[in-house]
Amino acid sequence: MATGTQADDEPMDEPMDDEHRNILRGCREAFVNDMEPIQVLRKMVDPHLFSAEEENKIKGNGLTREEQCENLLDILPRKGAKAYKTFKKTIAKVHPHLETTILKAEIRELKSELENEREKSAGLQRRLSPGDVTRKASHR
Repeated sequence: MATGTQADDEPMDEPMDDEHRNILRGCREAFVNDMEPIQVLRKMVDPHLFSAEEENKIKGNGLTREEQCENLLDILPRKGAKAYKTFKKTIAKVHPHLETTILKAEIRELKSELENEREKSAGLQRRLSPGDVTRKASHR
């Protein structure tokens, strides 16, 4: 099932964002332990996600299932933002228990992002003088 390459007339996908890369890294051990990479490749929704060369690297003759998983997870982040969504949909179909792992990782990532934003906000508030905070609050 060579999935081909992206056609020249198709718009290029955006790079995968750091949040999704972090989620994949955080779930890597679970994927390597439980994922069947050949099944995932067969069920991938996007027929142009992996080139024939990439697919051969993932399937690799003589590779263990774990090595195949590692190869898939090494290539996936370089495939762009749509690749994360496609992979997540495929995991939901092929390995529902791993979808739960992804969802939990997404929640952890969102909580971390929220905490970072709260810390930034608190830092900005501390930098304002007490008079500035009072004046701004009374203008609201």
